[in-house]
Amino acid sequence: MNLNTNRYSSFIAVFLVLLFGLYFVFTVVKTTVDKKVEDSFLALALNTRHSIEENFTIYENIVRAGVGLYSSEDNISRGQWKNFLDSQSILERYPSIKALEYIDRVSSEEKGAFIQNVQNEGFSTFNIKPEGEREEYFVVNYIEPIEGNEGAFGFDLGSNPDRLEALETARDTNEFTLTTPIILVQNEETTVAFLGILPVYRNNSPSDTLGSRRENLKGFILSVLTADDLFREVARVAEEGGGVHFELIDIDTSQEFFTNIEHTDDHTAEVSEFIYSGTIEVGGKIWKINVHPTPLFFDKLSNDLLIPKIIFAAEVILSLIVLFFFFFLNRTKKKALKVAKDMTHNFKLEKGKVESSLKELEEKTQTLDEQFLVATQARQAAQNILEDVAEERDNTEIEKKKINSLINGLTDGVVFFDTNKKSVLVNSAMVNMTGLPLKGFYLAELSKLFSKEKIDFDVALDEVLKEKKVRFISNLPFSSFTYQAVIIPVLDDEGVPQGSAVVLHDITREQEIDREKTEFVSLASHQLKTPVGAINWNIEMLLDGDYGDIPDNQREILRGVYTMSQRINQLINGLLNISRIDMGVFIIEPLPTDFIELCREVLEEMKPRTLKKKHEIVEDFPEDFPITNADPKLLRIIFQNFISNAIKYTQDEGKIKVSLSSDEKGVMFSVSNNGEPIPEKEQSKIFQKLFRASNARVQDPDGNGLGLYIVKEVVENAGGRVWFTSKEGEDTVFSMSLPLSGMLRISGEKELS
Repeated sequence: MNLNTNRYSSFIAVFLVLLFGLYFVFTVVKTTVDKKVEDSFLALALNTRHSIEENFTIYENIVRAGVGLYSSEDNISRGQWKNFLDSQSILERYPSIKALEYIDRVSSEEKGAFIQNVQNEGFSTFNIKPEGEREEYFVVNYIEPIEGNEGAFGFDLGSNPDRLEALETARDTNEFTLTTPIILVQNEETTVAFLGILPVYRNNSPSDTLGSRRENLKGFILSVLTADDLFREVARVAEEGGGVHFELIDIDTSQEFFTNIEHTDDHTAEVSEFIYSGTIEVGGKIWKINVHPTPLFFDKLSNDLLIPKIIFAAEVILSLIVLFFFFFLNRTKKKALKVAKDMTHNFKLEKGKVESSLKELEEKTQTLDEQFLVATQARQAAQNILEDVAEERDNTEIEKKKINSLINGLTDGVVFFDTNKKSVLVNSAMVNMTGLPLKGFYLAELSKLFSKEKIDFDVALDEVLKEKKVRFISNLPFSSFTYQAVIIPVLDDEGVPQGSAVVLHDITREQEIDREKTEFVSLASHQLKTPVGAINWNIEMLLDGDYGDIPDNQREILRGVYTMSQRINQLINGLLNISRIDMGVFIIEPLPTDFIELCREVLEEMKPRTLKKKHEIVEDFPEDFPITNADPKLLRIIFQNFISNAIKYTQDEGKIKVSLSSDEKGVMFSVSNNGEPIPEKEQSKIFQKLFRASNARVQDPDGNGLGLYIVKEVVENAGGRVWFTSKEGEDTVFSMSLPLSGMLRISGEKELS
C-alpha cells in the first residue's frame, strides 16, 4: 500500500511541475509575440501619419513659391503667372493640385475699374460673382488650369463665410491656412477638397503687425487640393507595404473626409485594441487620424502569431510523453534489474572471447597501418599540388565576383568597352537609366539617346584614349532625368590603353536644388536692392549738404560708408544678374551697334582709374570694323568687365592693350595686360561662379568673383565664345568673339543690370 502511495505521489508531483512549466513558457512567448505585433502596428501607424504631414509640407512650399513670385515685383501679368507654373511643371508633377489661383483684393471703389481691366484683357463677359454690393471682394483673377475651372474665374471667396474666415486667418497670421473640407464641383463631378491659402502683401510695405497686415494686404495665393488625390498614394503604400487602413476626420466639423477602412475586415473586428488614434496639425487645422490593421497585416505576422500555439502544443505532447515514460519506467523497474543481472553474467562469458579476437585483430591492423602510411604520403603529395591549383583558380574567381558585385552595386550607370569598343561589362544601373539591353550594348545606341545634344560617344572614346585624360559631359537630358557622362580611359601599369569606361551620373536632383537656390538668391537680392538704394540716396544727400553742413571728420566716415554701400549694391546687381542668367529669363535684344564707339565710351569712364595707376592704354581699332548686331547694354557689361579687370590686376605704370578685329568668321574683342599671370592650377576654374584666383584676392580683396561668370554666360547664350591665355613671361589676354550675324536674340523677361 505504501509503495503504491509513493508511486502515485511521485507521478502527481511530476505532473504539477510540467503543468507549471507549460503555463510559464506559454505566457512568456505569448507576451513577447503580442508586444512585437503591437510595436509593428504602431510603427506603421506613425509612418502613415508622417507621410501625410510630409505631403502637406510640399504643397505649402509650392504656395510659398507663388507668394515669392508676387513679392518680387509690383505687377505680375497673367502670362508671367502661367509661365511660372509651366516652368516648374507644378500641375503635372503634383496631380493633387486641381488649380493654383491668384486672388485679388478689390475694394468697392475699385470694383468697376477692376472688372473693366480684366475685360480689356480679352474676357469681355467677365464679372464678379455672386452679384451684390460688399465693402470689399476677394476675386479669383488668375487661375491655372483654366480648363475645368471656368466657374471659379471671377468668384468672390469673401461671399462664402467659411472661405472668408480662412482668408482672414491667413491675412492676420501671415501663415499657410487650410479651409475646412469643402465639396468641389468639377466637370459635373463632386469631390472633397481643401483650399490652401497664403497672403501676398504689397512690396516694400511693413507686415509685422496685425494692423499693417490688414492695411497692406494685396491678395492671396490659393491652391485647390482634392482629398482623394492627396491621400490615395499614402493609402496605397500603407495598405500594400504594411497592411493598414486609415481614416481622417476634421475635428472642427467632425466630418470624415477620407477613409479606406473596410469595417467588415475579420481581423479588425477580432482585435479591436489594434487601433491607433492621433492628430495631425496642418495649415492651422487639426485632423484626427484613426489607423486600423488589415488582414494583410496579420498575414505578414501569421508565423509570429502561430508561435505560442505551436509551443503550447509541443509542451502538451512533451508532457504526455514524459508522464508516459515515467509511468512505464516505474512498472518495469524490477524486470529491468533482473534483465541487467542476466546480461552482466553473459557479458563476462563473452568478454574472454572478445579479448582473444581483439589481440588477433590488433596484429593485422598494425600491418595494414604500415601499408596505408606509404599510400597516404603519396596521395598527400598529389593532393597538395591539386589544392594549390584550385586555390589560385578560386582566388581569381572570387576577385572577379567582387569586382562584378561592386560595379553592380553602384547607383551610377557603368559600361566598360575593350580596345575594339565592344562592351565587356554593363551594370544594372546603366540598363535601368538608358533602357538599352544588358547584352549587345552598343556605342551607336548610346549616342542616339543623346542625339539632340550631338554627342558622339564613338568619337569621344577615341579622343579620351588618345589624350589619356578623363572627359566630363554635363546636362544630358533623357526622359524626365538629366545625366552627366564621364568617359574614363582604362590603362595598364605602363600607361597602355586597355579599353575605356562610360559612367552616367544622375544630376536631376542637383539641378532642382540649384534652381531653387537661384530663385531664392533672386528674391533675396531683389528685396535688398530697394533699401540699399535708399541708403545710397540718403548718404549722397548728406554728402551734398542737402540735410545741412556736417563736420569734416563725419564727412570722411560717410564717404567710407558710401563706398561700402556702393560695393554692396554692385554685389546685389551681380547676384540678380546671375539668378536671371541661371533661370534663363534674361533678355538679349540685338541692335546695330558701333563697337568702337561703345568701347571708347567705356575707356573714357575708366580714365580716372588708369590715370591714378599711370597705365599706358593702347587702342587697336581698325577703321573698317563692321557695325554688328549686339545688345548695347550687355556689350557694355562685357567691355567693362574685361577692361576693369585689366586695370585692377596690372601694376602701376603697366601697359593695357584693347583690340577689336574681324574676319570672315566673325568679330573679336580682346584686352591684354602685362600684370601678374593667373596660376596655372587655377586657370580651369576662372570662369566659375564666385571663383577668384589666389593672387587676385591679394591684389583686390573686395572683388566678388561674379564678373567673368556673367560674361561667359552672356556671350555663350548669345552664340559667341570666351577664352583667355595667361603664361609666365607673357601678357594675359582675355578674348570674346561673336559671329558676323551678331548676337542671338533671346526674348526673356528681365534685363541684366
